[in-house]
Amino acid sequence: MSPQTQLVLVLALGAAVLITLGYRIRFRREWHLIGGFDCQQLRDPEGFGRWVGSIGIVLGSVTFGAAAIALTRPDLNAILGSSYAAVVLAATAILTIGSLRYIL
Repeated sequence: MSPQTQLVLVLALGAAVLITLGYRIRFRREWHLIGGFDCQQLRDPEGFGRWVGSIGIVLGSVTFGAAAIALTRPDLNAILGSSYAAVVLAATAILTIGSLRYIL
């Protein structure tokens, strides 16, 4: 199996995991999947769960997009890696800052 195929499979698997977790957190209210989740420390636990789940779904979608780009445009791998890392870091910052509104 070529390294390009391995990259696409790893990204697709990661995307499937992120979307599955995001869906389960946001829509099925499986908040036990959120690390460090404590209802006592939150003003709106349901809103927080929706927020975290939404970010998971968005990151999963971005990861599927990255897998599609890696599959169709292998010449963009150098740019894809740094761009994907930047998007994940930005989403982490948005998740952290957006979560502040739910803390007591």
